Amino acid sequence: MRHDFDLDDLLANTGTCHFALPRFADADKATFVFHKNIDHITWGFLSVLSKSPVTLAQTQAILNGQAVENLSIEALLQVKQYGEAAKELIRQLQTRTFDINISNVLRLHALVTGRDHCFDPIDDIDDEGLVLLKERFTDTKDRAIALFAYMARKRLFEKGNLRTASLMMNGCLMQAGFWPITIPQHHSPEFRALLQAYVDTGDATPVRIFFSRIVPELYPDPGITIE
Repeated sequence: MRHDFDLDDLLANTGTCHFALPRFADADKATFVFHKNIDHITWGFLSVLSKSPVTLAQTQAILNGQAVENLSIEALLQVKQYGEAAKELIRQLQTRTFDINISNVLRLHALVTGRDHCFDPIDDIDDEGLVLLKERFTDTKDRAIALFAYMARKRLFEKGNLRTASLMMNGCLMQAGFWPITIPQHHSPEFRALLQAYVDTGDATPVRIFFSRIVPELYPDPGITIE
């Protein structure tokens, strides 16, 4: 079901994200953390956002190009395609070409979904909402969570919206040197309920609070200064 979306809802209901997150001086080191943890990040997001049945061990095997039995083609391809999109995100961050714009959303979404024509945008889309989002959210962490929420509720595509949104959110964070985030699998029921409530009501505050609460679980002792 499509929902009318007004960016003003997000601007009115989202405050600065007050969670602590490790940060490096540049994007390259943050991207290295993403690369080293891509199996856990992929598994976490697919388990929570797509209800994927793939285990962490199976995710690791698929991303390493190994054969995995007893999985549907759809489940296997979700992991493989998310991995390919993650590689593209890494390339963009390393070459300083990542940006929050529609052309990049389309590029990552094409990889996430395997360029299937049935996942074309539902409506004509442009950069207006993303430009406003970048202008109004000056705090990087707040901007990243707002970007995820915006794409989740806007539903630009028939499928693959949340997976694409998760990559754009982490791209926003890592571009500023922040470490990437994911959603621990055991928080899946809570997060899906909060996200559906946000889609229905436009109040993103519970989603923001959720991230503020669970992010410290990811890096309880990172060994570096956190911001």
